[in-house]
Amino acid sequence: MDLGVVRDSDSGATAYKVDSGLQTASRLGFKGNEALGGGLTASFVLESQIEADSGTPSFAGKVFGSQIWVGLAGPLGALKAGRMFTPYFGAIATNDPFDAKGPGESTRLFQDSGVRMDNTIKYSLPPDLGGFYGDLAYGFGETSGNNSANRQLSMDAGYKAGPLNTVLAFHQTNDALGNLAVRSVLIGGNMDFGRVRGWLLAARNRNDADLDTRDYLVGITVPYGASSFAATYVRKKDRFHTNYAASCKRDFWLHEQA
Repeated sequence: MDLGVVRDSDSGATAYKVDSGLQTASRLGFKGNEALGGGLTASFVLESQIEADSGTPSFAGKVFGSQIWVGLAGPLGALKAGRMFTPYFGAIATNDPFDAKGPGESTRLFQDSGVRMDNTIKYSLPPDLGGFYGDLAYGFGETSGNNSANRQLSMDAGYKAGPLNTVLAFHQTNDALGNLAVRSVLIGGNMDFGRVRGWLLAARNRNDADLDTRDYLVGITVPYGASSFAATYVRKKDRFHTNYAASCKRDFWLHEQA
């Protein structure tokens, strides 16, 4: 549960309120797993993201809007089906000093392509590949007569060993007519230098009509006892509109994390 008192000022008007999810979302969930023998394990997750100040679901009335899936894992990898986080968002979160949560999260400016996918089948590589990892997810649009409508494809591939973690990710979403809504490509990584950890992310987002943006993140984390100090600089640049130089957005955050 995450609750706090917020003072909100806008155009001279001030309001005080109790708000949910200041650092991360409030959640209620259930999960389980069972060994089936032969190296196979079945698992499930049902997780509801809720507004703890009012009790209402956070995702447009979806009771288990955070994630809900069933999976089977074995020596050849893992297969899941249901609603889950996209591999593309996972690549952003694992290369964001704030883990894509709270006031400094990168997705305030980064194109996140919706964070979650419905009607999805996802395959993940087994964890014993010498540091290499990867995920491939396909979200069915479930539109009769048009298999391209509302379809999503998301993937990541990376290497994590010792102090280094690098990743390359891709995500594509189609609209209700089957046209390309957004195609994003991201490369990033982070490395522990001992006293500090450095973070880098860069992404390009496009479609065939009205989108061509670049997203960039530079970050640093400094451990301090049981806590750490994190700082990020995030920049979005719009190259589609003629006044793109004036439409650049920047975000800078410095935060102490317990």
